[in-house]
Amino acid sequence: MDFKRPTNRSAITPELFSTVHKQLEALREGNITKAYDEVGSKEFQNETSLEDFQEFIAVYPVLTSHETYEVVEHAVENAQGRVLVDLTMQDVLYPLEYVLVRENGQWKIWSLKLMLPVPEQGVEPDVFLKPIQEHLHALENSEDGIAYDLVAQDFKDATNLAAFRKFIAAFPIFRQHDTFKLEEPFIEGEMGGLVELSRGNESMTVEYTLSAKEGDWKILGIQVLQKREPLSNV
Repeated sequence: MDFKRPTNRSAITPELFSTVHKQLEALREGNITKAYDEVGSKEFQNETSLEDFQEFIAVYPVLTSHETYEVVEHAVENAQGRVLVDLTMQDVLYPLEYVLVRENGQWKIWSLKLMLPVPEQGVEPDVFLKPIQEHLHALENSEDGIAYDLVAQDFKDATNLAAFRKFIAAFPIFRQHDTFKLEEPFIEGEMGGLVELSRGNESMTVEYTLSAKEGDWKILGIQVLQKREPLSNV
């Protein structure tokens, strides 16, 4: 298969690129076990079984049937490597983001996130927006119980209502925002999206992950990625 290395060879360590290349080549060969065993970190394997990984790969054919791939962004910061790869299949680009960690002196894959182009996949934006919109509306009205009922059972098992309320209280913009918009839908085993909440000149980016394991779409995870405080008047 064809692939393109970064134009600036020195901008990415050979080992970092080699790990990503090894997994993508194994996936193209249909060797899912190799793609999991040889380059997956221990933490990745503890969180994701081989069976779960195989199911994830089977759902998204682009991971095994892409025609080309190109590394388009890369960085090493705080002992983590990040590599963004564009997979190409039938003239459509599918960004794939890797996070890697050092393990026994080698770069290993800690996570991978596939971002599907929504129109090409026929996924309506409402699939992402409706449960998130209902969740934020409940928080605006201080209906924490309703907001909590909209999360998945796995979320509840890990976070009780009191801990959920404490988390929301740490970020008042959840309750007091003027606008919100879906910035970037993605697929990472489950559906999700980046949502930007705004109030005046304050904003916050939140990653919502959704699961349909219980039949209806439920919120599986909420993570604050970035918060911009309002400018103070001096």
